[in-house]
Amino acid sequence: MKKVLVFPVLFFVLTFSSCKKSEGLNAVKSSDQDAVVNSEIIDFQKRDVDSLAIKAMDSENETQVKFENTDFDFGAIKSGDVVSYAFKFKNTGSKNLIIKDAKVSCGCTVTNYPKEPIAPGEGGEISIKFDSARKSGRQLKSINVYGNIPNGKQVLYIRATIKA
Repeated sequence: MKKVLVFPVLFFVLTFSSCKKSEGLNAVKSSDQDAVVNSEIIDFQKRDVDSLAIKAMDSENETQVKFENTDFDFGAIKSGDVVSYAFKFKNTGSKNLIIKDAKVSCGCTVTNYPKEPIAPGEGGEISIKFDSARKSGRQLKSINVYGNIPNGKQVLYIRATIKA
């Protein structure tokens, strides 16, 4: 029993007593550590400034968009129904509206959006098709619209209650 306890205690003592600072090849001097830290801070600040410059350039090209609504409820539908809706919008800003992408939250939803720039004062629509096959109960799907709009993204929602 004593032998069983001696080995863990000896291991513990040797492990923690050998953790002294060494002046060998692995030792890093304080001035070297300061240089590394300063270099990392400068690199971080440069990246931060670069990202702010990119945001500023993007914000110069931003426009405003006004959707008639951002949430549509299909109500009660039967399982297997394919329903569609068009989210209508208007470019209320002073720059051309460019929609870069419209990503859906699920493969059961398909979207179509204008690929050409929308001039100020002009409008358009993002059409959505929702296939309720193999779905049941209350459904909520999102469509992330990416473009030169504030925050770079607008989220649209569709809802439905699927009856068997």
